[in-house]
Amino acid sequence: MATMWVVPVFHYGGKLVRDASGELVYAAGYVEKFEEMDVDHVNYEDLVKLYKSLGFRGFKRLFWRDFNVVNLEIGLRWLARDDGTIRELCDNARAWIAITNEFHIYVEHNIDVPQFAPMHAVVNEEPISLDKSNSSSSSDDGGYESVEDEAYKPPPPGYEGDTDSDASDSEGEPSSKTDN
Repeated sequence: MATMWVVPVFHYGGKLVRDASGELVYAAGYVEKFEEMDVDHVNYEDLVKLYKSLGFRGFKRLFWRDFNVVNLEIGLRWLARDDGTIRELCDNARAWIAITNEFHIYVEHNIDVPQFAPMHAVVNEEPISLDKSNSSSSSDDGGYESVEDEAYKPPPPGYEGDTDSDASDSEGEPSSKTDN
């Protein structure tokens, strides 16, 4: 069997967003084509090395584009470390080799918040308030006061442990108090 050469094409530095018509696109990113590789030797680790050669240390997820589907949203497939997703990618590349010798990888970066969600997903867009004065005292509000917060409250006046002989403060660092 003859060797089939394919070109990995990475779409990176952008975000998956919806355009004006509502279609999912990879916007504000870059495209990088790499050297041809034998489709029978494509593996996850080599694809990660190619991505890191672009100057990035990590990513949230990788997707590959299934050319059997015209729509990007439906055609994106999660690229996992397992052999199954790599095999699907390579099979798809072999099927389309007569039309294009490329396969496309889309990068979802760690610093990005996903800009789309499946139609059945519920997205909570309620703002998070850090102001404790507006928080409810209800036990089901999801808020809590940590033990660390307690250390910053001064003791009540006349508290028996409030003496000048304390050797350290609550953070484990030397106290500013001096012994005379």
